[in-house]
Amino acid sequence: MKSPKPYIKVTAITHRNDPIFRGLLEGNSPGHLTEDPYLTNITTSAVAWYILDHNGVPGIVDVWCPIEIAGPDEFRVSIKKAYRGHAKQVAFGIWGSNLYGWQGKYVYVVDDDIDVHDGGLYSGQSISE
Repeated sequence: MKSPKPYIKVTAITHRNDPIFRGLLEGNSPGHLTEDPYLTNITTSAVAWYILDHNGVPGIVDVWCPIEIAGPDEFRVSIKKAYRGHAKQVAFGIWGSNLYGWQGKYVYVVDDDIDVHDGGLYSGQSISE
C-alpha cells in the first residue's frame, strides 16, 4: 500500500567562514571552573526555593547551591526558624521532591543570620538543628 512520505527539497547550502559555535565548555582544568556550574547552580537554587515555597515551607530566607562544588549536589538553605523540626521539614521538602532524583544529596539548613554564599562556612563544621 502506498502512502505519502515526508521529504525536503534542498535548494541551497550555505556556510560561514567564521562560524559561531554556541555551547558550554565541559570538563575543567585545575583551578578553573567550567561554565556549567554558573548556569545550573543558580537556576537549581531558584527551583529549590520555588519547591519549598510551593509546598508551604515557611521562613525561607535564602537558598544556594555553591558554585565551588561544580554540581548541585549540595543545597544551603537559610531559614528564620519558627518551630522545632523546621530544619528537617526544609531538608525533607528537597529530598521528597522531583529535584532530588539527580540533585540535593546534601542539605545544610542554617539560621537566617548565616550567609549561605560564604564558601568557607562548612569546612569541617558540625551542623545540627
